[in-house]
Amino acid sequence: MGSRLNWAEDSEPIMEFYESWLRRYLERDGVFDAAESMAAKRQFDACLEEHLAGLDDPAATWGVKVPRSILMLGFWQQRFPRFKFVHLIRSGLDMAYSDDRWQLNMVGDLVLTDEERQYDERLQSMAYWRRVNASAANYGEGELAPRYLRIRFEDLCAEPARVCQELGQFLKSPDPVFLAQSGLQQITPPATLGRWQDQPSEEVAELKRVGGAVLERFGYSSA
Repeated sequence: MGSRLNWAEDSEPIMEFYESWLRRYLERDGVFDAAESMAAKRQFDACLEEHLAGLDDPAATWGVKVPRSILMLGFWQQRFPRFKFVHLIRSGLDMAYSDDRWQLNMVGDLVLTDEERQYDERLQSMAYWRRVNASAANYGEGELAPRYLRIRFEDLCAEPARVCQELGQFLKSPDPVFLAQSGLQQITPPATLGRWQDQPSEEVAELKRVGGAVLERFGYSSA
């Protein structure tokens, strides 16, 4: 999963690529002109080579973990037409109370409408969560089909063995390391899981209003 990772085990080389190209990709609705396409491919290939440095077998299965990849799925599809996408999702109600606003601060102006940008920060976070995850799910179900797997973080915490077995089958891994008991023991619910339930009811009701059908789609409407 990469030779150069940050504290969250995200790929630093791929993050560097996104820092150069993510905003431009969103600004252009995922369409680069010929010169941009060539420059983006050149930098991506260099970053990917660094990401994969030290891989024992060049033909081995590999992956990338960077949350903002969800915003450039079309680029990955063009570069790797058979790639698989694991969509790990956590309740937007929980995410609205997260201190992590990195994506919202970086590209929120490109994702949210002018009206949504006037919301308070928690409602903006919910609107962002709603749009980004619905778009990713639509793309996965429509364009990737059997190469798309959605996992709810809450289910992973509640039933790690079952969910990891499903993940192993999806990746067609005969002996996935994450099924080892030592690996499963590392999956523990964080103290912040379900934090929205301790918040004022009127505030949560407003978040649910903004999340609307997308919360329901992912099974969070009555959670």
